[in-house]
Amino acid sequence: MANAVLMKANSRLKFLYRKKEFLSDFSKKLLVMSLVQCHMDYACSVWYNGLSQSLNNKLQTTQNKMIRFVLNLDARTSIYKENFNYLSWLPVEKRVHHLMLCHVFKVRNNLAPSYMDELFVSQDTVHSYNTRFSDKGGYGLPKVKGSGSKSFCFLASKLWNSLPSFLTTIKHLKVSINDFLMKNLK
Repeated sequence: MANAVLMKANSRLKFLYRKKEFLSDFSKKLLVMSLVQCHMDYACSVWYNGLSQSLNNKLQTTQNKMIRFVLNLDARTSIYKENFNYLSWLPVEKRVHHLMLCHVFKVRNNLAPSYMDELFVSQDTVHSYNTRFSDKGGYGLPKVKGSGSKSFCFLASKLWNSLPSFLTTIKHLKVSINDFLMKNLK
């Protein structure tokens, strides 16, 4: 899946580079988000976590190319945190985490299909102990073996439990998980 995404993203980015002189800065960002980034986002919360480090690096390299295109940077220019902040983008791994957390938010607030509720078990239904996650709406981590620790259900629950309580108790996405992840960029 990742190789197909990389081929599609890079070919569309090459097409956009050929039309670069006709595009404004706003239209470049809009086209990159609608023609390239959408393929990287499609079901990434499921397939991304099982990738090798090599494929992770290739996906990040493609995103760096997108940033260089939008910001009119030279092909060898290094990409820094400031570039991501300027565009209000997250690096690939953080973007995947953001999308996963948005799925969990929708499940938590009954905005997702009902079959998704079965994947996430509230911490207070697992046991009656008072834990640091029970007061903030944490989820019990499913028991997994082997590569089960890379599953969507396990990682999304783990990410949700790691959020501060002011984010896990919100009812609207006005308070953005994206802002929190941007502040915690390394």
